[in-house]
Amino acid sequence: MKPRHIIFIMALLLFGCNQSEIPFMRTLNLNPDSLICNSVPQPFPAKQHGLMLTGAEVKQLKGNAVDTFPDRILSVQRFAKDYALAYAHGGSVELFLYDPQGKRLDKVGLGYWGEPQQLQNSTPKIVKLTVCKDSLQETQGQYRRLNATQFEVCCITKADTIRWYYEVKARKFRLQRRESTRPIATPSRDIEAYPWSQTYEVCPLINDYKRLLPSDVVCSLNVPAGKSGYEMMKCNHDIATIWQWIYDHKGHEKLSENIKNMFYWSQHEGDKRDRLSRQEVEQDIQKVQNRQARNVLLKMIRKW
Repeated sequence: MKPRHIIFIMALLLFGCNQSEIPFMRTLNLNPDSLICNSVPQPFPAKQHGLMLTGAEVKQLKGNAVDTFPDRILSVQRFAKDYALAYAHGGSVELFLYDPQGKRLDKVGLGYWGEPQQLQNSTPKIVKLTVCKDSLQETQGQYRRLNATQFEVCCITKADTIRWYYEVKARKFRLQRRESTRPIATPSRDIEAYPWSQTYEVCPLINDYKRLLPSDVVCSLNVPAGKSGYEMMKCNHDIATIWQWIYDHKGHEKLSENIKNMFYWSQHEGDKRDRLSRQEVEQDIQKVQNRQARNVLLKMIRKW
């Protein structure tokens, strides 16, 4: 065999060794195979783990790019033939589900993961608790794979541990149940805990933006204001489903009024880019599949 043939074969072997076993990663010239495991590592310290992504790669993989912090792939898990990628954006962790071709099947937020805390198994007695924001400070996240289709996510503080249990079913994330060491009010974290595919189920929480657990525990948050509040809603949940829920519950919902307030207050922004336009809201309503619902909703917002 001639030397040039040997060099050509070695180059082919080297190229093949650097390619990922994940089909859609090969198209991006990324190889996160060393991150394949049944866990989600801690995002801090950032330099110790993960595959850093460029803004263009984030946009291709997640459908959006945020410039504030660089995104990293923390781990890759297999669920049957599909892949779940855990991303870290600063201390915020998300889990995205893809088919082998890279189609996004679902996503769920795993909360903000701070410095490690020890899990609490005690059950303190509470007489009364009233707060104006989530009763969570200095939180630390933890992920545990339970079996081939199920996993749990923990939110840990010095006094509490909250667990959300999930199952991957029909190629979607499904929130099964929530457990905590004591009644603890966490409305924004509970909203985030619902996967994209369960947007309709989380709408009652978004509508009230509060959590009552039980009658002697009350937690209520101010509705996010302005255009950023609406964009945050769109980023985390299926906005067309939210508008469908609003139509289905017209007459006894206040979510549409909250969005109206977002629209109204954004009009006072000096920079037009910070204003929520009626056209943007109309475009989201046009994604609602039910024609009658679209017509009613469009008529409603055109009165704003």
